[in-house]
Amino acid sequence: MRSNLAVGLPIELAIPPRDASQVELSYRIEPGDEYFSNLHLRWSEALRATYQAIPRPTYAAGPGR
Repeated sequence: MRSNLAVGLPIELAIPPRDASQVELSYRIEPGDEYFSNLHLRWSEALRATYQAIPRPTYAAGPGR
């Protein structure tokens, strides 16, 4: 999925099989969608934890820092 910050719900999803002109799966994610809300929460938590786990570079650990 690609988007920018201006994109919000609802999100319309269409998945065509490779080399096909027919859509295999079509779904609309609405505000309050339980799966999407859970995915959003878990993604945010995992991203925050990953960011916090990145060690500070040695050049940033100088005196007064």
